Amino acid sequence: YYPAGYIYEREENYKVASSLYEKSQDTRAQVRLGKMYLNGTGKNKSEILAKTYFQKAAHKGDADGKYYLG
Repeated sequence: YYPAGYIYEREENYKVASSLYEKSQDTRAQVRLGKMYLNGTGKNKSEILAKTYFQKAAHKGDADGKYYLG
């Protein structure tokens, strides 16, 4: 799901991108979705939901997820 989601995100089709990211277990998708919530890009801005997705990625050892958690 991540590769397709990334393509849709690059095309600024955020609704489809976020839907694909939500289905993915890939940490890159979780970080991308977290960033969408953090910035309010295609999603309602929510620091709480952003943190949730960053935590999911960080828990799996993702460096970007850890970075966004501080």
